[in-house]
Amino acid sequence: MSDYDVRRGRRRVRPVVALGIGALAVGVAAFAAWEIRDLLARRSAAISAAREWTIKGPPCASLNAAEFRARGLSAPKAFEYEGVVMARRYGHVDCRMLRTNGGRGFSSFALCQFTGPGALHVKTGKTEAWFETGAGQPATVSTEGGVPRCVLNSKFRLQGGRLTYG
Repeated sequence: MSDYDVRRGRRRVRPVVALGIGALAVGVAAFAAWEIRDLLARRSAAISAAREWTIKGPPCASLNAAEFRARGLSAPKAFEYEGVVMARRYGHVDCRMLRTNGGRGFSSFALCQFTGPGALHVKTGKTEAWFETGAGQPATVSTEGGVPRCVLNSKFRLQGGRLTYG
């Protein structure tokens, strides 16, 4: 009898190979579940941070460069935070990077709270802005979309010689 007359049965997957494929599938599923859980936790944290750090208040007085100088204002205390240059006249500052769209977006922007800057000069990659806040008035500057916005309010304050949040 020659080899041509022999009928071969269906090839069977060996148990070791089937076990390996099954283990790989379980591993991939577990890794995907862990990544999704981690992604949802980071998204939730970004939304919470955006809620906590989004400050509402009346807008700061917005000036152009000539008006800023004509009023005798200056902002000598300058710093750079994540590509945004902010300068203030007085006080303390605390900054955070927040996700756009209330924490749901894919990009981020700088938001800084000031205890009482008096005057602010903000430069982003898109534009420059000058604000007058008044002496001792807390202020918050956000740069979402590369456009500086300032409101006369802040949770970061100097009270009794101590920096507080509240």
